[in-house]
Amino acid sequence: MLPDLVLIVEGHGDVVAMPHVVAKIGASCGLPLYTSRPIRSRGWGSIKKAGGLEGFVQLAASRHGCERVLIVVDLDDGCPVTERGLLAGRIDKLHERYGVSIEICFCIREFEAWLLASLEELPESDLKPGLDLPIERHDLIRDAKGSLRKFLEDGYSETADQGELAKRIDPSKLYQRDRSFRRFVKATTGIEYPDLDLMLAL
Repeated sequence: MLPDLVLIVEGHGDVVAMPHVVAKIGASCGLPLYTSRPIRSRGWGSIKKAGGLEGFVQLAASRHGCERVLIVVDLDDGCPVTERGLLAGRIDKLHERYGVSIEICFCIREFEAWLLASLEELPESDLKPGLDLPIERHDLIRDAKGSLRKFLEDGYSETADQGELAKRIDPSKLYQRDRSFRRFVKATTGIEYPDLDLMLAL
């Protein structure tokens, strides 16, 4: 069966990492959830510029079996609701044109913030000793990539490490800790929050 979900992501590391995250969410929720290779956008600026959203959605909708398009990119600053609202009219037109659902999710502030919140899932040998992990305040940290380099024994490279670290994410724990991840889980599964709260309760 072909995946009906196509992701539009930000960078090369996200192309590798996001399918792992989607699969782990599916496993945690008891769903056969997976996605084809995501489409790289280079970020929110490329998507919201004139013609950007339209080009990426056209490419996603051309994938055989595509029924849902989910855009998931970093948002360092700004209000997610406001930013999504800027594209509402364009999204409505694209939905009418291609017949696919289109949603936008933001990682606040970076995808790496989700990884910071999941550092406790790593073996101690992967972490530098004597540092307090930023589990509860991860979404307040700017330059999450730099913070990962500080905590990881071998440093952090987005293209080399993001996919492997994504495999360590515990969806139930991250769902409780991160509002942007909760929205991503809802968007990928199509399940409403009250049911997700029960399914992913710790």
